[in-house]
Amino acid sequence: PEEPMLDHSHYLRPPGGDVQLVGCPELAQWHVVRLAAAKVTDLKTWATPPPEESDSDVPFITADDAISAFFWKKLTMVRNQRSNTPEDRSRFSRAMDGRKLLGISAEYMGDLVHNVAAWLSFRELVELPLYAIASHLRRELNHANTAYHVRSFATFIAQQPDKSTITYAGAFNPDTDVGMSSLSRADVMHHKFGVLGRPDFVRRPNFSENVLPSLLYIFPMRREGDLEMLIGLTDADMEALRHDPEWTHVVEYIG
Repeated sequence: PEEPMLDHSHYLRPPGGDVQLVGCPELAQWHVVRLAAAKVTDLKTWATPPPEESDSDVPFITADDAISAFFWKKLTMVRNQRSNTPEDRSRFSRAMDGRKLLGISAEYMGDLVHNVAAWLSFRELVELPLYAIASHLRRELNHANTAYHVRSFATFIAQQPDKSTITYAGAFNPDTDVGMSSLSRADVMHHKFGVLGRPDFVRRPNFSENVLPSLLYIFPMRREGDLEMLIGLTDADMEALRHDPEWTHVVEYIG
């Protein structure tokens, strides 16, 4: 009670509508893509600021930072060719695990996810170099991925008389925003499951018939270092990305 609460209003569901239908008349589908280990390394290199652009608030760039920045930038670039204006704002939301922050066991099965949001304009996402976008994502994550942020979010939830108005998507516009969750560091691939042995890959079931566009899930890293992702996109966005030379150089389409 003695701490000021942060602004979490962007997690409130817009009144009078389903978030899956707001601003998104076109249906989306799930697609699985792969980044080979060498391409992940390349992305991290491109997304790491040069020495003259270093920032004490951004001591490092992770593979998730690099992939997120690349996906956010490329998706915005293909959308920028449509009716969006350069000053339209795009939100990138990353799901974070709050267990470690609060000293809670990793085996705890309750919901301790909190989201870290970052905003940039379409102009910035198109014109800024990849390392600037990755640094922005990492900076916002470092500022928000704290026990204070988790406590503030929990207080926000506790004070809402109608909890059904709160959703991680919140005021999510599928035509401009992106949501991301990563299991890339989950130690799954090295575990042996009895007579079944070790897994070759991880998949998430098709858990929704009405796919909300602009969602990105990064699966646990494979033993050889490859990363596979599940992305929800409209046919128009997916087709545009598959004709983008930089995208196809980095990303292998699985299906």
